Amino acid sequence: MVQAHLSERDAPPFGLFVNESARGFAPNGTDPLHWICWKWKTEDQSATWDILKDRLIAHLLCCKARAQAILYSLDRIEAHEKMVLQ
Repeated sequence: MVQAHLSERDAPPFGLFVNESARGFAPNGTDPLHWICWKWKTEDQSATWDILKDRLIAHLLCCKARAQAILYSLDRIEAHEKMVLQ
């Protein structure tokens, strides 16, 4: 529970962050997770991702305009914008 709380800052507001404690283990016969964030853009999901990406950017721009009122720091908004673009 503590690891989940401490990792929360690394989680994008549009996805899942997987702590190393969860990436290090897997049920017998399966591979552990290899990524810290869920991969949204895949061949099968490309069209969905393109729409989601545009909406996320618009949402983050809206958040920037209201950052203080919604207690969403500008440095985190900018970090999340970089995540979307990457």
